[in-house]
Amino acid sequence: MSHTPGPWYVATKQDCDEEGHCGESVYDRGSGVLAVIDGEPETIATPWLEADAHLIAAATDMLAMLEELRECAYCWCDYEVPLGIVERLDEVIRKARDEE
Repeated sequence: MSHTPGPWYVATKQDCDEEGHCGESVYDRGSGVLAVIDGEPETIATPWLEADAHLIAAATDMLAMLEELRECAYCWCDYEVPLGIVERLDEVIRKARDEE
């Protein structure tokens, strides 16, 4: 595994640097801050900063679910699987693992 293992979570308060740039932070319980979704001081209230942080925090769970679905694909009948879904699962899993 090439990424920090989850679970990850979004901080309850924003992190700011010495220049006043603030952003939502994503933490790992063991090692601390994984990512700060940067925002300029004048745009700190923008809703997508928090949304981005929550999306990043869910990334490890989403990857695990995609890997589980991919494993289940071996048991699916050709008639039960949407056309091309296995290839799309493989593609997005490789992208998440930086194996492209």
